[in-house]
Amino acid sequence: MQKKNFSILHATIVLTSLVLFDLMTKTWGFSLQSPIRLGIINFTPAKNFGLVFGSFTEFKNLVRVVFFSTFGGYATALFFVILYFLKNKSLFWFKISLTVFISGIIGNVVDKTLLGFVRDFLNLGFPPFQKYAFNFADVYLFIGTVLTIFCIYRYGDELWNEKNNRKGFLINKSYQLTMGLWNVSALLLVCVTLSLYSYSFLKSYIDPHLKIEDQVYKYFFLGLILIVSLYAFIFFLFTLILTHRSAGPLIAFRRYIYQLKTGNQTDLSLTLREDDFHKELESIANTLKGFRPPEEPES
Repeated sequence: MQKKNFSILHATIVLTSLVLFDLMTKTWGFSLQSPIRLGIINFTPAKNFGLVFGSFTEFKNLVRVVFFSTFGGYATALFFVILYFLKNKSLFWFKISLTVFISGIIGNVVDKTLLGFVRDFLNLGFPPFQKYAFNFADVYLFIGTVLTIFCIYRYGDELWNEKNNRKGFLINKSYQLTMGLWNVSALLLVCVTLSLYSYSFLKSYIDPHLKIEDQVYKYFFLGLILIVSLYAFIFFLFTLILTHRSAGPLIAFRRYIYQLKTGNQTDLSLTLREDDFHKELESIANTLKGFRPPEEPES
């Protein structure tokens, strides 16, 4: 029986569809002129200045908006990194559960970013749930969490045991770490430049006679440090992934040459992984098979 495949493209389509459905239902729910009762479900618009079920409402509005807006970017980036790591594993339901979960985060983050609050319109009319309002993004979060926990338990061996010749992503530490540090340094240089521009623009735009609380600048720099730090980590991780796809074929080709030199060519072949760079090395390896260097003339 052929195993189901759930690629990054599939995840993107499902993610986009779920988020659009959540946003459309929120728009419909907030257009209601009066509450609607349908069995145990009530449709009642409510503004949620926290995130999930009114959480984090004690934070200042500016902090909530900035924090959750950037959090959505981190979560999305890490989601696609995880999918990349799992792309050769047929963990269909695990990938589905992660997609549903991240859809819930993005659905609420879009509201928080654009409106400053989350639109809730669903309510269960029985205790102890009647005092909570929620939306479909919250439902995604709940379902995604439950499914993810179950899948981690169910597919634990397949998740953590790597059954291929490359046991990790650091297969050429010197090359990969050097590239990662250089790329992160370039990213930090860009971030510092944009930070100085943003701060100088903020200082020049605000009326100098207007008293600004020190906390505003404190939140600005703390948020900036958090954003840059997390994205530097994600960028470093992406670099390790890309250099693995480049270093792996070169190491495999070098091993192939060593085997040719020993004269042991029985069933010798070079087969790279589907997503590796330098796929042309396979054809080069085939042309080298059977090749013998000319003997040096005797002196």
